[in-house]
Parts: sequence; structure tokens; C-alpha cells
Amino acid sequence: VNNADLKLYTRWRPWGREIKPFVGTHLRYSDHTDPFYWSPKKYAVGYFGLEAGWEDKYWTLAALGQFGFKLAGDASTAYIASLAAKRWLNDDWAIGMTAFTQGGTRTANYRANGASITVEKLW
Repeated sequence: VNNADLKLYTRWRPWGREIKPFVGTHLRYSDHTDPFYWSPKKYAVGYFGLEAGWEDKYWTLAALGQFGFKLAGDASTAYIASLAAKRWLNDDWAIGMTAFTQGGTRTANYRANGASITVEKLW
């Protein structure tokens, strides 16, 4: 399986330096297909979106929104959105959370959502 991803961030930042527009493409090729592993003969998707990040000494916040569209092969429309945050309570402890939603239409419509909470301790 050959797999490649190219993402280009633009210098254009109409919403401030923290919010970065991007465009890209994801390519995947396989010599043969396998029913137990996603291995399309040809797959090419284009995508665009926004990535954002803010931070200071005690917290970080990151967000991503992306939309993809078929260029070739088994590719199809897809989207993803995610949010992650972390807050340092002191020099050794932090709490955080992440959440995401994604969906698309490969051989059938699919959707996935997830969330997690973390507690971190520096050793």
C-alpha cells in the first residue's frame, strides 16, 4: 500500500494569525485489494479547511474543521471537526479534553464521534 498526504497552509490569514486556512490532497494506491484491510486500488481526495490554535502559560486550545471531496478512485465526500483543550493546574498536573466528529461516504455512509478527558502528571 502506498500512502501520501500533502497539506499546504496559505499565508492568507483573514481571521488572525491563530486561524490557518489550508488545502491538501490524500492519495492511496494498492497493488491488490484485501477484504480484511482498507486497500483501494486507487483513492485520491482533495480537502480544504481551517486549523486554529491558542495558548498561554496555563492553557492551550486547538480546533480543526476540514471538508474533503473525490478526485479519483474510491474517494468520496468527507468531513471532520475536532476540538482539544488543556489547562495546567500547577507545574505538574493538567486536565484536558478532546472531542471529534467525522463522516463520509465510502461504500456506505458512515459517521463517528468521540470524546475523552485526560488527567496528566509530569514525572
